[in-house]
Amino acid sequence: FRDMVMKKMQHMKSLNWRERQRARMELEAVEKTGFGPYFQVVHDVVCFARREGILYNLKGSGASSFLAYLLGISHINPVDFGLYFARFLNQGRKDPPDFDLDFDSRYRDRVLEYVMEKYGKGKTGAAFVCSLKNYRARSAVYETARAFGRPPAESRALSKKVPYFAEPDYLRKHQAPPGCKEIWGAASELTSVYGETSLHVGGVLLTPPPVSRYLPLEKSAKGLIMCHFDRDAVEDLKLIKLDLLSVRGLAAVSGAKKELNIKNIPWDDEKSFLLLSRAQTIGCFQVESPAMMNLLSRMKPADISELTQALALIRPGPTQSGAKQAVLKAREGRSSANNPFLSRIIPETGGLLLYEEQVMQVAERVAGMSSEQGDSLRRALKKKSPYPALKDKFFQGAQKRGYTRTETAKIWDHMEQFSSYSFNKAHSVSYACMAYQSVYLKAHHPLPYLKAVLNSGGGYYRLPVYIEEAKRLGIKILPPDVARSDYRFTVENSCIRVGLLSIKRLKTSTAKKIIGERQRGPYLSLDDFLIRVSVTRAELFSLVKSGALDSLEPRRAEQVLNGYKGGRGTGKVPDIDEPRKERMLIDSLGFDPLGDALSLFKGKRPVLRVKDLENRAGQIVELMVRVMDARRKKVRQGLTYFFLFSDETGMIEGVGTKKCVSFGSPPACYVQGRIRRSENGRVKIFNCTFLSLHE
Repeated sequence: FRDMVMKKMQHMKSLNWRERQRARMELEAVEKTGFGPYFQVVHDVVCFARREGILYNLKGSGASSFLAYLLGISHINPVDFGLYFARFLNQGRKDPPDFDLDFDSRYRDRVLEYVMEKYGKGKTGAAFVCSLKNYRARSAVYETARAFGRPPAESRALSKKVPYFAEPDYLRKHQAPPGCKEIWGAASELTSVYGETSLHVGGVLLTPPPVSRYLPLEKSAKGLIMCHFDRDAVEDLKLIKLDLLSVRGLAAVSGAKKELNIKNIPWDDEKSFLLLSRAQTIGCFQVESPAMMNLLSRMKPADISELTQALALIRPGPTQSGAKQAVLKAREGRSSANNPFLSRIIPETGGLLLYEEQVMQVAERVAGMSSEQGDSLRRALKKKSPYPALKDKFFQGAQKRGYTRTETAKIWDHMEQFSSYSFNKAHSVSYACMAYQSVYLKAHHPLPYLKAVLNSGGGYYRLPVYIEEAKRLGIKILPPDVARSDYRFTVENSCIRVGLLSIKRLKTSTAKKIIGERQRGPYLSLDDFLIRVSVTRAELFSLVKSGALDSLEPRRAEQVLNGYKGGRGTGKVPDIDEPRKERMLIDSLGFDPLGDALSLFKGKRPVLRVKDLENRAGQIVELMVRVMDARRKKVRQGLTYFFLFSDETGMIEGVGTKKCVSFGSPPACYVQGRIRRSENGRVKIFNCTFLSLHE
């Protein structure tokens, strides 16, 4: 391992003295703890990914390691971001470190196959970690009722007497319905046991051979070797594991970069940060949720450091503790840092402890503690475990450095208050850098980037949201066409053409036949197509409804008639009207590529458009919209629905307590509610109520 590191250092002539010193310090720590072979295994895995052209991203505390950066395991230089190696590995840590790697979702399984092939059968044992799932209260009632011989319908009805978000102890605290006491009691016991084991999404256990010497093993449903222990149990046993995860956001970034042949991206691009400050980030990795867009429009990040802060602040902890509001108020100049001593030590967050590494930084600067001691203090504060010896050491060290006991007590109180909600800065930096790349691609290359987003399956939202975002940016969406479409979305004359695999009920094998036959020669007519490609009746109807046969026979009623007659029909019937065509198109794809669905209902009721709402705060309005996203969350007041609405002029968020009445996919309806302006200046519609478009 030492030879590998020294060779890398010799090749990298641009390393400065701080980086060389950091590399030597880390090398010494890795050798003392015996984790050199672990670094070598991870290095081998990422080398395989690079050879295969698979994009990866190291997240978590592993990004704090300069050796990981030197060996190409990480893409970020921890020295540039002030990251502490001791947060990842030090001699005082009792549990082993682990690297968490995200991979392009399209090719992650190839990486897993490589790891299991090389290390599962070779000199190092390897097995997948399992996930243990326990029963929720509602599912426990259903399974118990079925075990007691109740019919499925009756079991479902009984389970629905339990609230959807009920805690596991709900059954113990609430009385059973009449005649169900025995089922209720048995179900309450079931919530405390694990219902099934399944394969972990990407956890791989690495041990000396054989793995069965350390853990019991079994084969998963797919025939993969899996241990009986979950990730927490593996960590408790001090065994080494490697997380190899699949991320669709990386597939979008990788797809666009490969198509554009982009190797390097500037980290100070003005257009990218303008997009972030305007929160126009739908389709961008980690920064597209409504909550994140609200935060971005308020923070207006101007560099990677501020984007890193945003990704740390968006978590529930900083919101619940008040840290999020405190940081935002300090940024907006509405409050000063509540501890002048900390504001000098950690000025980037106004003296507030947002990152776990800042606890270590304060321990080092205020009390003269080592990085290892600072990490021990961070862990103790995080877990709220007893730490009298560490507290005494902190106070004694601070006193030696000239701090009074009162000043030290204020700093300590601040650390106790916020450290339990602080976040791993290395993780935030890693995600911020990947998020920035996606924003850069959207800002400068929206067409290929959004095509890549669509082909990756999207991210936070369902596919229709990204279709609407593309149209908002002026990108025309073309319907599928057997004469032009590929399997997936493609760029065609500055437009995005829908792929054949987007058509519901069309088999992959049929799409393959359509494209394969087309490569032998273009389809000359509908008759020619039906002779050359064998399709089922259901597939033919789907092709007709999606408009994929329009280039061969634009009169869809004749398409259906000819299809019934095996391609030999000559009958003439009236064509299908436009409203029905639009409904058929949406039904066959699950989204509206043309954007004409709402226009079919215009004029039925007087409604406003999204772009007209900017100056209507406080007013009750009515819109005709598509419901692009709807999420149900449990809040103090009960169940609340959070919506994302769109029309041809833009998108707006909505909040309500009722489901929407709608038709189509994505659903379309009338929505009524009161417009309010939030702290970040964005307008939203509250108290949403819905009416069908047919009312």
